[in-house]
Amino acid sequence: MSEKYNYIIGDIHGCYDELIKLETKIKRHSDKNNVEPFIISVGDLIDRGNKSNQVVEHFIQGQKNNTHHAIMGNHELLMIEALLEFAPQNFKNIDYPEWLYTYTKNYKEKRGVSSLISWDDYRIGTKNIWISQGGYSTLSSFGCIPHEIRSWKVENYVLTFLINLPFYYQTDKFIITHALPYPEDLDFFINTPKEFFNIHQKEIRDAGHSMVWNRNMPLENIHKDKVHISGHTPIVRVKRNKKANALQIDTSCVFGGRLTAYCPELDEVISVKAEKDYLNYNQN
Repeated sequence: MSEKYNYIIGDIHGCYDELIKLETKIKRHSDKNNVEPFIISVGDLIDRGNKSNQVVEHFIQGQKNNTHHAIMGNHELLMIEALLEFAPQNFKNIDYPEWLYTYTKNYKEKRGVSSLISWDDYRIGTKNIWISQGGYSTLSSFGCIPHEIRSWKVENYVLTFLINLPFYYQTDKFIITHALPYPEDLDFFINTPKEFFNIHQKEIRDAGHSMVWNRNMPLENIHKDKVHISGHTPIVRVKRNKKANALQIDTSCVFGGRLTAYCPELDEVISVKAEKDYLNYNQN
């Protein structure tokens, strides 16, 4: 069996065509080095681009084939939470983890802007934020009518895949989260056994929130002895931060930039140019 190299891809955001082009380049790169590629997404498979459903299906199949892996992004959470709140029939036969976020838990725990507004304003406003930040395109890609909640139907296997996305991925050399967690949050989350998540629900949610939402670069190593790799914050080119021992790889594909993969084994970057600025093509 060939040795495997990791290829960590920044935020895809529904840019399926660019993903396929990037994977073609990855295959040429891995063949050149006589290895098998293992493709890892930093999260935000969905929203904004016009083919979120195809990106998700691609990773579901890749997970089955042990060629792909994805972690949780804030946009996956926005979708899950909105569907659970407004179209709960989608989760009828799904085991929704007790510790995972919901509108009600976020509001009661005063997460984000919830401490500043009423429950009704929070509920409707958060849904509208997701719709305006790419949910419109995602719902459309799954055959739903975004402004008709009655049409919000997503297959069980898709939602099962999304709600079970892990919040991190690590090897002996590196650790990946979607955003830039504070070191203490990352440490608490990865060192709490999964069987204790429901015992420490609020603490796990607080730590996880940092891991998928925070954009502030810590002034110390995010992980004590591993390189930290993240997406979430759109940048022009891959950015290293020595103080935090961190690498950011979301090179703004959906905004007309590039879709980038980083191979840690060779410390090399591979990328493809976006076909267009998708926000200028979507009315959302």
